[in-house]
Amino acid sequence: MKRQWAMVALWMGGVLWVTASEKAADLPPSEPGAVRGLLEQAQVLQGTEKWKEAVQTLETAYRADSTNETVMFSLGTAYSQVGRYQEGLDLLLTLLKRVPDHPSVQNNIAWIYAKAKDPAIRDPVKALRYARRALMVTPSDVNIWSTLAEAYYASGDYARALRVAKQSYQMARMSGETNLGAQRELLERCRTAAGQSPAEE
Repeated sequence: MKRQWAMVALWMGGVLWVTASEKAADLPPSEPGAVRGLLEQAQVLQGTEKWKEAVQTLETAYRADSTNETVMFSLGTAYSQVGRYQEGLDLLLTLLKRVPDHPSVQNNIAWIYAKAKDPAIRDPVKALRYARRALMVTPSDVNIWSTLAEAYYASGDYARALRVAKQSYQMARMSGETNLGAQRELLERCRTAAGQSPAEE
């Protein structure tokens, strides 16, 4: 999901790009800039929806520096995109102990609890708790509003999910976002679950 990587870019302090021809093997982990290069490579892979390759690149970065918070965040997020929810959750919860008020970390934890297909991990109550915490820190973040809608949806509170999804969609439109496909899909899914048609708005 592209919205997840946008948070990685914020965490890193900006968008970093490298050419697709650069490979992780060309960046030995022992070199000072290697981890940054691996993060840049992973971002390119994610941008083209190559999540498995991004995970491999980020795992190389993590082996090189397992204390790097950006690597932990990026790898935890990437794990969630390939269905390795427990590994992603473990990394993000460890990171949250270091940066307890970071809204992107809280948001991605909430997203895993709301969206995990594994019933042993899926936990709508925790999803709501983490999404609300993230929203308290960054109330203008559309991604967090979307995660909160997903958390309400996962908990079966479809009326609230719909209200929050509408808010998220409107915020995305007002911000000038042109790719509203994910926002629209969430809104329609919540609308259907709440038993409401577009004409009822």
